[in-house]
Amino acid sequence: MRFATCVIALGVFCSWSGPSSASLLTDFTEATFTGYNAIPGSNQTWGAPAVAGHISQTTSNNFVWNNTGGSTVQVYGVFVTDFGTPTLLYLAERDPNAPVSIPAGGSYLYTGNVQFKSIN
Repeated sequence: MRFATCVIALGVFCSWSGPSSASLLTDFTEATFTGYNAIPGSNQTWGAPAVAGHISQTTSNNFVWNNTGGSTVQVYGVFVTDFGTPTLLYLAERDPNAPVSIPAGGSYLYTGNVQFKSIN
């Protein structure tokens, strides 16, 4: 699976947002630390899905955001939005370890994981 034809971006949020089905893009504060940039969806690839029972699962390549600034930053999770000047929120995921501290010179790593379950 590849999002090459979709114009989306994967970003990091630095606010204590608890994503829900009612979340809006404005509920999240996008990271601004030195070294941060949203990552285009065209850089995302997915492995072949593994199927066990009625559940299919696949993971993406790793996404890495580097803190090249001089101080520690806190991140709370990732979100997917339209690329360029974002106006839409497609999904958001709070890191289970949030807040995560990224020291100066450190990195934040995210690996996407998608599951589909057949209930027929």
